[in-house]
Amino acid sequence: MKQSITTSQINGILSQITFESGGNDKDIQGAGVWDINMANSNPVQGLLIKVSRFF
Repeated sequence: MKQSITTSQINGILSQITFESGGNDKDIQGAGVWDINMANSNPVQGLLIKVSRFF
C-alpha cells in the first residue's frame, strides 16, 4: 500500500496516543471508568485505547 503521511499527521497521531494512554502500550481501562466495556468485562487497552475483543 503506497501511502504518504505528513509530519502534521504524525504529530496528530502522537498527540492522540499521549491523550488516550500517555504512551503506555500496556494501559488498561481502570475500574474508575464505568462504561459498556467494563460492564461486559472487556476493558479498553493499548496506545490508542481499543476494545481488544474487536482488534
